[in-house]
Amino acid sequence: MKKHLFPLTILALAGCGERVNAPSLLPRAIEKQATTTPPIPAPVNVAAITPALQSQVAQLLARVKAGDSSFSKADRDSNRLILAGRRAAEGSESWVAGQQAQSVLEAARQDSAAALAEIETLLLAQTQAASADAALGGVPELTAAEAEASAIVERQTARLQELTR
Repeated sequence: MKKHLFPLTILALAGCGERVNAPSLLPRAIEKQATTTPPIPAPVNVAAITPALQSQVAQLLARVKAGDSSFSKADRDSNRLILAGRRAAEGSESWVAGQQAQSVLEAARQDSAAALAEIETLLLAQTQAASADAALGGVPELTAAEAEASAIVERQTARLQELTR
């Protein structure tokens, strides 16, 4: 019988502890209020890009793509020489030829990188101008062009690093 009284005694004493000042778990007044969905804001009218700016963006993207084409050709032409130069002793003929081929590939990459830099400069200037004058457009188009050009240049950089490791 004593064995059965011990658990009951523990349970009875558990409720006799000190009262804790904890927050209530009941719903707060704000939680009892009906919720409504806020109205959807009207779409913002984005100013159109000017024909001159659109032409400039197209020319810069064309330069990036032409530079990418030059880079791809240089990559095909110099790939073997660069890899052979990596395995050759420093100062050997193969090593020198590999270094020259690497320089050609880096130079081919510069066309795309320079056009990307111009796009980024134009984007920065257009963003600043559009923040002062909402009638100016072209920021979304420049942002898209910058993303496209940046992806091309990053791919070229990765390829160059891959060959020269």
